[in-house]
Amino acid sequence: MKAIVAEQPLPVFLYNIPGLTKTAYEPDTVVRLADEPRVVGVKDSSGDLNYLRGLRARVGRDDWSFFVGTESQLADAVLAGCHGCVGGGANLDPRTFVALYEAAVRRDMSTVAVLQERLRLLDRIYRLAPGTASIMRGLKCALSCLGVCNDRMADPLRSCTDAERRVIRGYLAELGLSAPAATSLSDRISSNGSWDSKESRLPAAVAARVSPV
Repeated sequence: MKAIVAEQPLPVFLYNIPGLTKTAYEPDTVVRLADEPRVVGVKDSSGDLNYLRGLRARVGRDDWSFFVGTESQLADAVLAGCHGCVGGGANLDPRTFVALYEAAVRRDMSTVAVLQERLRLLDRIYRLAPGTASIMRGLKCALSCLGVCNDRMADPLRSCTDAERRVIRGYLAELGLSAPAATSLSDRISSNGSWDSKESRLPAAVAARVSPV
């Protein structure tokens, strides 16, 4: 790992995702790698928040970042002193993720609870079929329904069926994320180049406190 880091032109993040790699960064390994100045943080997608909490307690660098990959753990990770979440759903509903992060920073647990329920509803998009490929398949289909990208999956993986697409459109409508059929991607980019997600129907009490994305 140190040899790889030495060859990289940019700072390096460690990515712990044992569900796909079939191996994990042992905590002692992460602590040793934290001594490398150009290794600047870790994203953990193991689903074990205690793993990330343990690293947070052991890595003493102030310039290190700790991110969770499991979207449902965003608030708990922030409450544990971590820095946020790198989650695919933030491409789909960024306002919710920003609102949840800010509520956790404020320790506003009533707002956290409301937004956690919204993440639970969003999570259904990923679960239309067994297997981890269903997560990316559902996400790409949802983004394609909003005109962000196409839903093509890399071979040999398949895209959503027409029936699955109809289900996802229903979930998007329930979340207030459906884009009008005539709306193009360029129409949904504001004059400053940011994504216009005003269609997202956050609960009114929450939406009033959400910072623009």
